[in-house]
Amino acid sequence: MTPVTRYLLADDVDATAFSARLIRKVRALNFSVVVHCETAEKQTALIQQLNKHDLEPQLQPQSGAIAVCEDAAQALASTSNSTMLKLVRNSLLINFSDKPITAFSRFERYAEIASASGTTLETRAQWFSDRGYTIEDHPIFQD
Repeated sequence: MTPVTRYLLADDVDATAFSARLIRKVRALNFSVVVHCETAEKQTALIQQLNKHDLEPQLQPQSGAIAVCEDAAQALASTSNSTMLKLVRNSLLINFSDKPITAFSRFERYAEIASASGTTLETRAQWFSDRGYTIEDHPIFQD
């Protein structure tokens, strides 16, 4: 089963900057990364932050090792099977939105970036637990 990691951010942590650092570290481990952003604004902000780290994200999952999608589920559904196999091998799906993604099991790893003070944390944890997924929480505080 796909391991689930939740990064629970304190209120003073910039989620976009943290996500960009996480992506940079994961790419250093030679993982492909697909990021689901809830809005076009979050997508644009994350791409700008990634560019500060000299990463060249591709907006289409069909090309490159980093895909930043406004709707990852829809983008993945339109991806060809051969490209999907390349994309999901040694891969991480990061959910950078408040809504869960249910089609994450095709990835090797799944991570959520959420506010530690969020109201849906327990509900989402229960959803994963009920389906047998192991959850690892990492509280993140300002350095």
